[in-house]
Amino acid sequence: MTEDLHGEAHTALRARLASALRRANARDVGRAAWELRWAFDDVLFVAAELERRGSRKELIPPPAAYAADCPEHAAIAGDLDVAVLVAARRYASGHLDIVGDFYFALADLVLARLSAKGTCGQVARRLERALADADAAHSGAEKAVLLGAAFDELRFEGARAEALPPAESMVIGACEGIEEIAEQIVKAIGAGAPAYNSGDAEGCARLYAQTAERILTQVKNNARNAPLRQLLARSLEAAKADASPDSAAWTLRHAFDAVLEAWQVASHPQPVSAVPRRS
Repeated sequence: MTEDLHGEAHTALRARLASALRRANARDVGRAAWELRWAFDDVLFVAAELERRGSRKELIPPPAAYAADCPEHAAIAGDLDVAVLVAARRYASGHLDIVGDFYFALADLVLARLSAKGTCGQVARRLERALADADAAHSGAEKAVLLGAAFDELRFEGARAEALPPAESMVIGACEGIEEIAEQIVKAIGAGAPAYNSGDAEGCARLYAQTAERILTQVKNNARNAPLRQLLARSLEAAKADASPDSAAWTLRHAFDAVLEAWQVASHPQPVSAVPRRS
């Protein structure tokens, strides 16, 4: 079947099937059958959704840093849009390891295509960094987060938020139940991104707000959890006061990304200092 999906238009679908085959080959017969069944379900879901939704809606400008020297940027963005749809059902089912492996296969395919053509240097370098980071990830969920963030950065202007200082990330990452919180956020992004891509920024913002509210309800109000609660509460308040659903969605998404970054920092602890080093 992967041979039938030749051409650049089917890159995301080929990556999904290729990653399913690799996962199936490493598992027993029963689980292998499910790996392939899930992949087939995802491909059929995407085909139906693409037919229903029609062409890509350009909600915000593409990132100038990546689009300027890349004549194929629109095609790459299309691949990544399809990838969001492909991953949606796996996110909803909690199959974050499958999403991570799929995103890895897709990034590898796109990078190979760009390298063969010798084009889109900035995009290629961003994918190389994301693949290297994902290769060192401790879990499929972390791999999905790292590659998903790179994909968004390549598609949307303003997708990359300013990183938190390492010391602040460590404090937020020390919140009780940070792994469960990160999993809820990853699932919310997995469901919200397809809605946003289809033009439903309001629905995406609503889902992100509901997720933030649920986390704030679940997380105990104590000193250890205060930094995370303050981050989410501040972002939620700003999003609710924003008249633009698009801007509100990104406000909450940046807060979610900060929490996920803190989770990654906590998963890979290194000595940090709150005081900047003197040069």
